[in-house]
Amino acid sequence: MKLYRPFPRSTVSQNFGANANALYASQGLKGHTSTDFVVPCGTPLPNCAEGLCYSVLNKDNPDLSKYRAAYFLVESDKDLFEVSYGHLGEIHCEPGKTYPVGAIIGTTSNTGDVYSYGEKVTKHRPGCPGGHLHGPQIRPVRRVTKRTKGKRYLETGTGVLKQAGAYYEVLDQDNGYAGCVDPEPFFVGELPKAKPAPVTFKRDLDLRKSGEDVRELQRYLNRQGFLVTKSGPGAPGLETDYFGTLTRAAVAQFQRANGIMPTAGYFGPKTRAVINSRILASAQGGEPTNPMEKISIAGTGTYVLLISLVLNLAGIEPEPGSIEALVNGTVAATGLILMILGQLKRADLKWGLLRKD
Repeated sequence: MKLYRPFPRSTVSQNFGANANALYASQGLKGHTSTDFVVPCGTPLPNCAEGLCYSVLNKDNPDLSKYRAAYFLVESDKDLFEVSYGHLGEIHCEPGKTYPVGAIIGTTSNTGDVYSYGEKVTKHRPGCPGGHLHGPQIRPVRRVTKRTKGKRYLETGTGVLKQAGAYYEVLDQDNGYAGCVDPEPFFVGELPKAKPAPVTFKRDLDLRKSGEDVRELQRYLNRQGFLVTKSGPGAPGLETDYFGTLTRAAVAQFQRANGIMPTAGYFGPKTRAVINSRILASAQGGEPTNPMEKISIAGTGTYVLLISLVLNLAGIEPEPGSIEALVNGTVAATGLILMILGQLKRADLKWGLLRKD
């Protein structure tokens, strides 16, 4: 089983086997049954191994002295493990659902007294500053169709777990750790930091509109070189949540550079679609879907011929080699594209010649 550390190694406060609590020995335990991580209360908890949530404890119980925990079944090749997380605050997982690595399954806290087979081994400290996670706690198990007296089996909050006619027997219940094993050998590293979801735009924007989406739009325009302003409110790093005349001018500049008609600076469905497609393509590491983003593609001869035809119809004589350079992407294309678009309108030619909407 491959297991990821939920938090950095530097936050570990107690390792497996540590005997920091005197109650352990009195209950037949050799020491701590997992690894503890000290992190602030409310820290999102990522799932450390893909598995099926089979039980949660005290998810909606307002009594913080009750132990809140989530329990998973994780299969790896022919091996089967219970993986659990304790002292949780919020619980975001549900029994019967499978959760991938990295899914947020809850938050950290300090909830609950801890019991081992019905005997209390740690006591809840109400109002304890900070928070900590007990886990992932690892317990090897196996499926059996019959229960044997004297053996221990996984339990839910309502009784012994039984799925598809099978029980889950704890393999080494008398190992001094309630059948748990050290998670350290299973760790393959820390979870990679999740990339934030790309911010896309959901509504039309124009003068006097306000909101965080306006700020994001200004950031996008500034990053792409269509500056809202060089200094003051709206400049790079000083974006605002207000759509004023400077923002409209920057949107109009973007529209002109990308062949979006009309070029009035209104942030409507056409402009929004172009920008959203680029944002999503960039997040996925792919090419934008806007055909004017990059003209350099296979079969560029057709584009050279088409652009030459349009320029001739519009009465424009380009510099020698400039069209080929544009199509091959070897020079800045914006100026020539703007010239073509402007002349297309004067020549009363359909915009559809170059744009595939």
